[in-house]
Amino acid sequence: MAFSGLLRNRRTLVDELLARDRITASDEDGRIIAEIFAEAGFERGLGRLQGELAIMAWGPDGPWVARDRLGHRRLYRWTEGAATCVGTRPPARPLSPLSIQGLLENGFVPAPKSLWEGVEQLGAGQAQKLGQAPISTWTPRPPTPGFGGARNRWARTVDYGLDLAIRTRTDGPVGILDAGGLYSRAILRVAARREPERIAHYSFGGGGEGKPIELGSERVMSLLEQLADFPEPLVDPQALLLLAATQQGSSRLVGGWGAAELMGEEPVLSLRDRLRRRAGGRRESPWPQLSSGLAPMLGSLSEQTGVEFSAPFLDPSLVDVLASVPEGLLHWGARGMIGGIVGGELSPHRQVELPVAAWLTGPLAGGLKKVEQQLHDSLSPEFRLSLRAGVGSDPHHHRRLWAARVLARWRQRHEG
Repeated sequence: MAFSGLLRNRRTLVDELLARDRITASDEDGRIIAEIFAEAGFERGLGRLQGELAIMAWGPDGPWVARDRLGHRRLYRWTEGAATCVGTRPPARPLSPLSIQGLLENGFVPAPKSLWEGVEQLGAGQAQKLGQAPISTWTPRPPTPGFGGARNRWARTVDYGLDLAIRTRTDGPVGILDAGGLYSRAILRVAARREPERIAHYSFGGGGEGKPIELGSERVMSLLEQLADFPEPLVDPQALLLLAATQQGSSRLVGGWGAAELMGEEPVLSLRDRLRRRAGGRRESPWPQLSSGLAPMLGSLSEQTGVEFSAPFLDPSLVDVLASVPEGLLHWGARGMIGGIVGGELSPHRQVELPVAAWLTGPLAGGLKKVEQQLHDSLSPEFRLSLRAGVGSDPHHHRRLWAARVLARWRQRHEG
């Protein structure tokens, strides 16, 4: 077998296998995973593995591939002649115009599509025996409708789930990225319950009280050049800030990524949406963005920099816990759900505001025409027009323009 990523429950599996004399205490993760498959088979064995993993294994019934539940590690499939190829990095092939437009519009390309022509990617939480259709090994529970239940009881459940998720991610020195909001504060408080002297505290995105991460014009350009060397383009502006955080000296960085989406919080809700939410109405699933955008970005940054990015709120067990909380209660009582963890006076959650507009008018000013020319064949006339237009009433204009600049620089590096 071959794998890429992190095995989170190594200690538990080692204890089990040692009791049966299947391994020695010094065996590496690959041997441990192989023994699990040998005992339980590939499909059942996957259920015993926890972590951010992409796996390929050969057994008596042929080759299998699998991708972790939240999609941190990508797994691509393509053909070369009569051979089927699998890898965590894409082959050198032309980009798909349709996928380019989707990447700039949404920030990600959902499986089974990929950014490359003739290349597919396995979906998050999927396994596949090569030559057969993929199967789902885990999918998040749908949100529980309604607006009832004892909030104190649910708050204790969420507290326990978060504590368990953080415990597996803060064993040893760790850097906590504090955005100054509710969720990063909760992570900081829970992590500090054990060995607080091992925690480095960084101010993330201009919020928080730790050591600030500065992003001046020269550093933005330098970081952008580093991103251009990655095997796949990361067009989310957060990637630039996270890359800057890897230079702070911690080998493991923990943050509250994904928490607002899972808690059902959005920065702005209309009166109709507020009434619908209070009545227990269903909201749009955060799963596509988390499994196709956020988690793969964290995995790519971990793989390329050697610094482990860990998001406790994206732990599958905690995802299921949050889905079990009545949706109306979760949204309206998000502060109450983890308020007991943070303690004291609570500030409302706020999204990190990155100075994308300043970056575009500063170090990246000009060159839009060159970007359009490079991406011309991949963009519809309407999208090219939207790039030229001012911000207007579209709040996503700067994000799309930033994505176009990042993709253009990445293509220049990889395609000449």
